[in-house]
Amino acid sequence: MDYQTYYQQFQEEKRFLSQALSIEHWMTMQIIMELPLKKGMKILEVGAGCGAYSTTLAKLGYEVVAIEPVRRNVKVLKEQARDLPITVIHADHQALQHFEDGQFDVVLCLGPMYHLHEQSQQELCLKEAWRVCRCALLCAFVNEEAVFVSEALYQANQSMLLSEDYERENMQIKDGVFVFFDPSEITALYRRLGISNDHLYAVDPFSEVKYDVINAFTDAQLDEWKRYLWKHRENPHYYGASNHLLMMSLK
Repeated sequence: MDYQTYYQQFQEEKRFLSQALSIEHWMTMQIIMELPLKKGMKILEVGAGCGAYSTTLAKLGYEVVAIEPVRRNVKVLKEQARDLPITVIHADHQALQHFEDGQFDVVLCLGPMYHLHEQSQQELCLKEAWRVCRCALLCAFVNEEAVFVSEALYQANQSMLLSEDYERENMQIKDGVFVFFDPSEITALYRRLGISNDHLYAVDPFSEVKYDVINAFTDAQLDEWKRYLWKHRENPHYYGASNHLLMMSLK
């Protein structure tokens, strides 16, 4: 299955509705808001999904351009973006070549690296995103180690340990709809391209492997859990527990 088919079936707009999975959105927004942003600044999101980040940022007063390749997601995104300062473009990462150097203050690349299988396309996406940003590039990756743990321990009758999605000899998940990275592969990719790798964040440690527990938290428990995760967002010990990793590059 390719990602276009996958997202025609998966309701991306509901991904952050649970307490457990909303932590990724919360952490990512907290990291973005640490940047020295001012209202009216231009933000580009590549692979904007259904607009979870683009709409939030537009409501805060930023001028947003949102690029999304999946037709179904674009339809939802346009509905969400109504009356907001968002320009929606139905395209993939290759549309980056049409923008000028440093055209955007911040570039968010929170989806493309999940699905780009070819190294040449991964490099093209990152190089172009880096070229068009003036201050900061934030790029998300799916973490091979954490996804393996969450999928292996999900439920005994649904564990991937003996499935065709798992390479037993190398003890790795096979790339399919999603492309997986470990932290060393991410930093090696950035170094190869000459892009700064200033901060690597764990944005959702244990959110999937302890999904039911986190969903059962009271508001006070959830707030304290978030406070703990925020303290350890750059702690390498937590990288392997986070299904998603976020790299921040600063100019």
